[in-house]
Amino acid sequence: MKHLFSLVHLTNIHCPPPQLVYTAAKAGYDAVSIRTIPLGLAGEKPYDLAHDKALRRETQAALQQTGLLYKDTEIARIADGVDVREHEPYLEAAAEMGVNLKQGYNGDLTSRQAGSIGGQMVKKMIAAYENGMQ
Repeated sequence: MKHLFSLVHLTNIHCPPPQLVYTAAKAGYDAVSIRTIPLGLAGEKPYDLAHDKALRRETQAALQQTGLLYKDTEIARIADGVDVREHEPYLEAAAEMGVNLKQGYNGDLTSRQAGSIGGQMVKKMIAAYENGMQ
């Protein structure tokens, strides 16, 4: 079984996603994990792949040019005062760009199916959060 090595965005959080992809490829990584959901931390620069279409196109082009996988997305915060429904467009964008949404092979999913799974993930997070409040 071949192990995939993924460069996590937190390694260089100030690096824009397309550059992170090129850096990971140059360093011999197989995949990247990109932070798409801003946490609002001091000094954090949000890279909004859900709403910034130019950044999304540049990132997708980098992935295609390098052959790297967009393996997972960083990070969804669930806490008091956080409306997890706001995470949905970020998860859907990540899903459309290739983030694995089920165990095993995901190449048979259409973008619509992937986005739907991302939406279901958000619904489950909302339910878990709301159940914890009771």
